[in-house]
Parts: sequence; structure tokens; C-alpha cells
Amino acid sequence: MTTVDLVRPIPAVVADTEATCHEDYHERYGWPITGNPSAGTTAIILGHPVDAVVMSAELGRAVKFFLSIRMLGGPIISYPGHPERWAFLTQPATPTTERALDDLARLDVALPRKGALLLLPPSTTPFGEAEWVAEPVSDNPLAPWHTVVAAVRSMFAEHPPW
Repeated sequence: MTTVDLVRPIPAVVADTEATCHEDYHERYGWPITGNPSAGTTAIILGHPVDAVVMSAELGRAVKFFLSIRMLGGPIISYPGHPERWAFLTQPATPTTERALDDLARLDVALPRKGALLLLPPSTTPFGEAEWVAEPVSDNPLAPWHTVVAAVRSMFAEHPPW
């Protein structure tokens, strides 16, 4: 699992208890969910229909702005820790070039593999609770994976290094 830093508390779209959140994620969004809600962990199984692009919160803020002004925003999770990390939830990953993968590696951007688990709010990490930076919206599709990757690469090209 990846840990990503806290940013600020945002009211949850889903219900208050961990068990209800666990069920709501599956029912509201159709996401494949696993974990132990009574132990404070709910995770999404990445691959289909959801993938993720994970980066530093500093880079994430720039990417979020880049996507937002183009009306391409989507759900983002923050995880407490050092360094602070954000996970952008996306549509499934698509093939990309070696050059793009090299750019992402230089920026310490993680592309979790299919089947990886990503904690969902309000799951507890060793450093605190995962929280939404931008919550999912039932009727809005996730951003395409390649769009988030392109936004990261654009930030690198325009304002290196992160």
C-alpha cells in the first residue's frame, strides 16, 4: 500500500462509519473494495475500473490545478507521512512510452500495478488517516489515466524540478 499525506479535512461524501463507507464505495461507485472496516482499513483494488497515479503533494497541487482549469479534475486522496503523497484516481491505465515512464520515475511518480491496494478515506495509515483532497462524484467519470500522466509531464516540462 502507498501512503500519502494529509492536506485538510473535507466532509466525506460517504457515510460516517468505516463499515458504512466500505459498503458505500462499492455501491455508489462500483469500485472493487477490500479491507477490514472494523480495523479502520478500506482499500480499492486497482486495475479495472479504477487506477491511480501517486505523487508528492507539491507536484499534486500543480497537477490538480492544471486539470481543474481544464475541467478534468477527479478524486484525489491524501495520505499523511513524510513525504506527503497524493493519489489521483483515474480510469484504467493505458500503454505509454518508455520516455513517459522515465519522466515519471524522475519525478518519483508511482504507477501502482494492477491488483495493488490503495487505502480509501477514512482508512488509518501508520501516520494518520487518509483524507479526500477532492471527493468522487457519482455521476462524473474518472479522469483518463493518460490525461493525468500528461499533466504530470507538462508540469515537469514547464517547471522542473519538483
